[in-house]
Amino acid sequence: MGARLKIGDVFEVSFDSQSKRYFQYIGNDSSQLNMDVLRAFKKNYKQSDIIEIHDVLSDEIDFYAQVTDVARGEKDGIYRKFGNSSNIGQLENIYFRHPNSQMGDPVSEKWFVWQVNHNRQVLNYTNKLVKKANIGVGMPPKKFIHRMQFGIYPFVYPKYPGEEN
Repeated sequence: MGARLKIGDVFEVSFDSQSKRYFQYIGNDSSQLNMDVLRAFKKNYKQSDIIEIHDVLSDEIDFYAQVTDVARGEKDGIYRKFGNSSNIGQLENIYFRHPNSQMGDPVSEKWFVWQVNHNRQVLNYTNKLVKKANIGVGMPPKKFIHRMQFGIYPFVYPKYPGEEN
């Protein structure tokens, strides 16, 4: 494993011999079990592309996520550290959501919504913050990487009424 994990660390994920993508560790969310907060960048690069950190950071954000142990993913060889930048974006613009319903309910009308390190509020699914918010569940690194690669999480998560699959 590389040096100790630091806010701003950027990681490279190789999906196969052809493609790679990047994500950045941008903080910890004390309002959600102190989860590591990551931002995944959208662009898919060829393995042969020579990338500079400013290329990665100027890319569009694909999604934000909360991961249980980013350092573990590096240790397990799921991804490798690429570099570090103090440019971590605006944490106050990141929202997460979690259903305020019974376990196993496929649909939730009420949702907990919060910003990183802020108190949760309960909102109805029609509130624009619910639809803007990212899924707010701590996941292991492999599930985060699955989302980067395939565009969906490999688990069932409640929807709000009318939400597309």
